[in-house]
Amino acid sequence: SDMLGAQVQSALASLLDREAVFYGQTLAGEYALMARLYMERYGLTLEDLARVSFKNHANALLNPVAQFQFNLPLDQIMASPEVASPLRVLDAASICDGAAALVMERGDKRRKGVHLVGYGYGSTQRSLADRADLTGFASTQQAAALAYDMAGINARDIGFAEVHDIFTISEVMALEDLGLVTTGEAVKAVRADDCRLKGKIPVNPSGGLKACGHACGGTGVRQAIEVYIQLSREAGKRQVRSASYGLTQALTGNGCESMVCIFQAV
Repeated sequence: SDMLGAQVQSALASLLDREAVFYGQTLAGEYALMARLYMERYGLTLEDLARVSFKNHANALLNPVAQFQFNLPLDQIMASPEVASPLRVLDAASICDGAAALVMERGDKRRKGVHLVGYGYGSTQRSLADRADLTGFASTQQAAALAYDMAGINARDIGFAEVHDIFTISEVMALEDLGLVTTGEAVKAVRADDCRLKGKIPVNPSGGLKACGHACGGTGVRQAIEVYIQLSREAGKRQVRSASYGLTQALTGNGCESMVCIFQAV
């Protein structure tokens, strides 16, 4: 909160390809390019993107530590000013002040509680021009494969997920990159409300970055805390259905780096 908007944008731009930034590219502009291509390939609409934001704000109403605890009607989201076509202001998470902390203990896997059972890191080219595909994050695909392998499970075992929805399009692509739906099927999952609290695969029950606010360095830990709360059955009105495994996905910048963690309730 001590920084001007231009200073925040400059800091975020440091995560992008330097040549692209020199010519005026922004973080929102890069996600907008991904969203535009995804729309052309899979039929994603502005209303589909708005549904992601709508869902996450509805979840945040039930989260006492979420920053933006209010409903956002679909038409208001779609009518908000463009930051980079097709993305609107209300498609974007707000950078905020925040902190998160965890105490972890090395213990017996047979001991009851919530265990970190798998994790993976992936990376890809920083420049979008050098990537083979812009409708998914190769870094998340790499990280997820490693995490699933370490945990000894697959995507079908995941009961819910906290993903990096810095823009609504990033949540849509994460569904496919994590294997929660097959490639090209995320649009159907969004329209069927499969990712709501009572859906087939709840995503961002906390409200996500969109409604909790994005405290940058603290976000990944906040996601893990939400998974702990859910697996401990302590989430109250935002509690997802019974699940043995929860997953977190965090990105750097335009998705050039990704970390996926899998937690198990024992």
